[in-house]
Amino acid sequence: MTESRGYADTALACHESAGRALERAPAGGAGASGGWSQSHVLAGVMEPTTTARKKISAVIACYNELGSIPEMHSRLTATLSVLPYDYELIFVENGSQDDSGPILSRLADRDPHVVIVVLSRNFGSQAAFSSGLEHATGDCAVLLDGDLQDPPEVIPELVAKWSEGYAVVYGERVKRKASWPLRIAYKAFYRIFSRLSYLNIPVDAGDFGLIDRRVIQVINSLPEVDRFLRG
Repeated sequence: MTESRGYADTALACHESAGRALERAPAGGAGASGGWSQSHVLAGVMEPTTTARKKISAVIACYNELGSIPEMHSRLTATLSVLPYDYELIFVENGSQDDSGPILSRLADRDPHVVIVVLSRNFGSQAAFSSGLEHATGDCAVLLDGDLQDPPEVIPELVAKWSEGYAVVYGERVKRKASWPLRIAYKAFYRIFSRLSYLNIPVDAGDFGLIDRRVIQVINSLPEVDRFLRG
C-alpha cells in the first residue's frame, strides 16, 4: 500500500497554505503494492481539475535493470491502460553496464507508448529523472525507480489525488528491501537532512510520486544541475 501526501496547488505556487491535515483518505493498496502505507493528505486551497482524456507520463530511471524492465513495463501497462487517461512510458537508460539498452529498444519497437532516453553515462537517478521530465508530454508525471521497489499498482491512488486538484503527491516508504544497516542509514539520512534543511523535507520520501504539468514546467526551467527531487 502507499502513503501519499499531496500539497495543494496554491502551496506549490509558493503561496501560503490555507490549512493542513484536512483529510484522511482510505487505504487502497493490494498485496503487489509492497511496503507502502495508507493514503492521507496535507491540504491547502485546491483548484478543480478535469479528467477529460488527459495524459500521464511515467518516468522510469533505469541503471542495470535488465531483470526488472520487462516486469516494470508489464505492470505499468496493466495499471495505466485501464485508467481514463492516455499515457506514455519514458524509460531513462542511465548508462547501464548490462543489456538494458537492447531490451528497451525491443520494447519501443513493439509498444508505441514507450519512449527511451539514453544518457551517455551514469549521471545518477536525479539527473535521470530530470532528463525524463524534459521529454515528458503528459499533463502530469509519475516518477519511479526501475528496480520495482516503487509499485506501479499504487499509481491510481496518486492520480486520484491529482484529479482532486493536488499538484504534488508523494509516497513515503514504510518498508525497504535492503540490509538492516542500509535501512538504518536511509532513515538517519532523511531525519538529519530534514533537521538541517530550512524547508520541510518529508522523511522516508523517495522519488516515487506524481507532479502536475505546472510543476514540471517549473522544474525544467530551473538552472540547477545537482537537484534533489525527492519529497
